[in-house]
Amino acid sequence: MSTEYGVTRTIIQRALNILLPQVCRACGCLLKNSDKICNDCFCKIRWIGKPHCTICGSPFESSVAVSHPCPECLKRKPAFDWHRSCVLYEEPVNRILYHLKYSAGMDCIGVFAEWFEKIIGEQTVKADYLIPVPLSMGRLRRRSYNQSVELAKKISHRTGIPVLIHSLQKIRKTVPQTELPREERLKNLRGAFAWKEKKICLKDKNVFLIDDVFTTGSTLNACASALKLQKPAMVGAMTIALNLRH
Repeated sequence: MSTEYGVTRTIIQRALNILLPQVCRACGCLLKNSDKICNDCFCKIRWIGKPHCTICGSPFESSVAVSHPCPECLKRKPAFDWHRSCVLYEEPVNRILYHLKYSAGMDCIGVFAEWFEKIIGEQTVKADYLIPVPLSMGRLRRRSYNQSVELAKKISHRTGIPVLIHSLQKIRKTVPQTELPREERLKNLRGAFAWKEKKICLKDKNVFLIDDVFTTGSTLNACASALKLQKPAMVGAMTIALNLRH
C-alpha cells in the first residue's frame, strides 16, 4: 500500500510540475527539478563559516584569525549568549527572504530548516526548546502568518526539538525596525517582549531563538532579555541571514 501511495504521489507531483512549472525563488527562471533555487543563484550565496565573532556571529575578513568576540560585543555584550546566521544577507538571498516575509513564500522553509540543522549540529549543547521571535497581534493579523514560527516548526520537525510558539509574546506595539537607525532600534524594543508561559519552566534549560534576518541584533537582544528573567542556562539565537549593511 505504501509503495502504491508513493507512486501515486510521484505521478501527482510530476503532473503539477507540468501544469505549474517550478521557478527559482530568487531569479524566477524555470527549474528542471524540484529544487527551489537554481544552480546559478545557489552558487552566488555566501555562507558564513569560521572565523567569526563567537557572540554575534559576524564573520572576520581574515581567514587566518581564530573565532573570538568582536570589539562591538566586548563593548556592549548582548543578552543572548551567541548568535549564528547561515548566510550573508545580499543577492540573491535578500530576494528569497523578501518573498518569505511579505509574500507568504513558504516553499523555501524546508531549505532554510536544512541550513539551520548544520548550525544546531555545531553547538556543544543541545537545545531544549526552539522559540520563534513573535510578532505583535496587530501585525500578525495583517500578515496572517509569522515566518519565524513557520521556520521553527519546520526545524522542530527535522530535529525533534520542541518548539514553543505562544510562550514568548510581544506585549508592546513598536515602530517597525526597518524605519529606524541603529541606536533607535536598540531603544525601540526595550520591554517589548515578555514570557507568558506558566506551565513550562526555563530554569537551567537551553533555548534557541529563531528569526529570519540579523541586522543590529536589537530584536533578538530584546527577546533574550525577556527570556533571561526565567533563568535559562543558555539563550542562543539563529537566523537565516546576516545583514552587514546597517
